[in-house]
Amino acid sequence: MKVRRCPTSVSRTRAFTLVEVLAVLVLVAIVLPIAMNGVVLSMQTASRARQLTEAGQLASNKLNELVLQKDASYFQGNGTFDENPEYHWESSYTERTTGVYELTVRVGYVAQGLEQWVAISTLAATDLTISTTTPITGVTQ
Repeated sequence: MKVRRCPTSVSRTRAFTLVEVLAVLVLVAIVLPIAMNGVVLSMQTASRARQLTEAGQLASNKLNELVLQKDASYFQGNGTFDENPEYHWESSYTERTTGVYELTVRVGYVAQGLEQWVAISTLAATDLTISTTTPITGVTQ
């Protein structure tokens, strides 16, 4: 018995058509700018958060430094930070009661061409006296 074979067909390689390639290019041209805009926006937000955090830390450090002076003549001033020259500070105070002041420190920086400020305040007393107590000795029961 003879087995008959089917004639072999010419194998055809499957490929993308020109219409399919153009459709993908149009889709990429629409989606890519939107995705890039999202990346740029997230980078700007991260930069703003970093600047706000740094400014807040610098303001807190400067406020603590001024409070430790315990002299109201140091409470008013301005300057820059040696380690962070892009930030500058100014401080002011208001007397609330005798010897108690509200001290405010503002730290400024430029972000996207605009001056931005972070302010932090506290109450500070200038006439603090340290009282010492004499220990009681010879207590009998």
